[in-house]
Amino acid sequence: MPNKCIEICDAATAVTCALVPAATRQDDAACAPQSLGTSRFRSSLAPTYYHDDLAYLVKQGCITQGRFTPLYNARGARRFVARQLELGRECVGALRDYPSLRIAPLQWHYACLLSLRVLDEALITDLMRGPWWVETVWASFLALLDPRPGFAAPLEAVSGEWLVDAALAEIRGEAPAPELREFVEDTRALREVLAQAPHWSASLRSMPTPEQRAQLDRERDAVRKAYREDGVAGAQALLPGTVSQTYLSWTYPEWVQATR
Repeated sequence: MPNKCIEICDAATAVTCALVPAATRQDDAACAPQSLGTSRFRSSLAPTYYHDDLAYLVKQGCITQGRFTPLYNARGARRFVARQLELGRECVGALRDYPSLRIAPLQWHYACLLSLRVLDEALITDLMRGPWWVETVWASFLALLDPRPGFAAPLEAVSGEWLVDAALAEIRGEAPAPELREFVEDTRALREVLAQAPHWSASLRSMPTPEQRAQLDRERDAVRKAYREDGVAGAQALLPGTVSQTYLSWTYPEWVQATR
């Protein structure tokens, strides 16, 4: 195995600045996705998954080393996916040991695997209704990696974008546009590489129910009172076991760790 495949990843890189509570972080432009357009998909259904968890998936898949992955234009995406396919093939032995072993060259592959493990129609719908174009990009690429008929409806509302159309063609069993053939073939090959990883279960937090939102309001009042009387320590002492801890205190990785 090449030397570049034996660098063990720092687990701390799994925690994204996008999910750190705003009151405890400094603004970082590199961590905030820029608006690249507006998704035109609209749904009358309430979102299924908690928005911070969606943000975590998107950031892991679309931002590497503080920069957007080049999935936004066909030429850049073709080169990027070809490179990730090469890395996956070189490090397939390590991929078979995931998640017990994590190595730096496969960080983006792990992001793909996590999103694929939680992928369903509700996730595609939630991503496609998001305010940032980056969410549409990630939803489209996931649908290209794991094409299912149920993903077509939200994608069709944004048809005309090259990555969306590539995903729709794959879902329908149609040939991709000639200029996208190499990209789609590499994505299919990447699908096979990712399939070498062991199966493991993953989940996302659902959006708070009306009852949980009411409980959050009550807990917020109690935390404010404790903060006024006993400072930060008093407020933090109230969090364990609360709805506020689940939704407002824990990042997605922390929630996963706590609920294993």
